[in-house]
Amino acid sequence: MRIFQRIPACIGIALSLISSPVQATELSENLAKTAAVTDTVTTLAVLASGGNESNPLLGSSPAAVVAVGLVKIAFVNYVKDREEYAGKIKILTGLWSVGAVNNILILIGMAGPVALLGGIAGGITIYTQVKE
Repeated sequence: MRIFQRIPACIGIALSLISSPVQATELSENLAKTAAVTDTVTTLAVLASGGNESNPLLGSSPAAVVAVGLVKIAFVNYVKDREEYAGKIKILTGLWSVGAVNNILILIGMAGPVALLGGIAGGITIYTQVKE
């Protein structure tokens, strides 16, 4: 249970990293990974607090959520050095930030539709801050 008490602090640190303007490719890569981890951790926190995963492919399996989080990080590692994917890390960061912000809002008690709108707004805000 002690780990769940530390989740809000970890989420705050991760979000502060995600929301900082970034200019270097290496930093944007780290932001994408941070967004992926934050989305994964907050999804697990929602599941642990009795919530449901809205993605029907994942169900409510923590193992599936962790596996998808690891795939996200592997995908960033794959994309980062390929010219044909230039600019895509910014999109991934924004997309995964939508999930993380949505999850955080659910954890603090917002209703599903409001949390989703907040997640979208947060993801767009973070997307616009990432410079590649």
